[in-house]
Amino acid sequence: MFPTGEELRRGLAAVVPLFSFDDSGLSLLPRDGPSALRSFLVMSLTLPPFLVQILVLQRDQAMEPLGLHFFGVWILAYVVSWTLLPLLLIEFGQGKPFEGRIAYFLIAYNWLQLPIEYMHFIADILPEGLGSLLAFMVLLYSLALQWFLIKRTLGFAGLGATALVAFAFFLNITIFLIASDMTELVPKLQDP
Repeated sequence: MFPTGEELRRGLAAVVPLFSFDDSGLSLLPRDGPSALRSFLVMSLTLPPFLVQILVLQRDQAMEPLGLHFFGVWILAYVVSWTLLPLLLIEFGQGKPFEGRIAYFLIAYNWLQLPIEYMHFIADILPEGLGSLLAFMVLLYSLALQWFLIKRTLGFAGLGATALVAFAFFLNITIFLIASDMTELVPKLQDP
């Protein structure tokens, strides 16, 4: 089920031009459903930097001690945030003009997450001010890349692509806030 050696080679080769907003990288990627499913396993390659990110978050915020609950919540949030938009696209894209291109979008989107996660990792290990600046720049850059991919792979117009990026960002922020709430150390204030 893991991507084949050829898919790994082509996926990594496609990331370089796509990362500079050059859609020639899209021609290196397959467009079929089984390849889209296998591309989700790229997530496993981004797990190490993600774990560093949550360790830094746990260190810097008032969160519960490291343990099964803490890691379980954050890994579940990671998986949900990565798969929710694709699942919504598949569900609500049925019968829409872009339905046949969803797999193409998913493959490109999943592969682009690889360098983005590692850039977040670099931001987390830099000194606080510089790291925060880099994290903000990576966030803006990743939103621009999502917009670019939605336009090129799904064929959305600029405003539609912007709306979908904003919706995906809202979903990810919501998932982050729920996971933060579930792992915070400060007890909740009870209403009398």
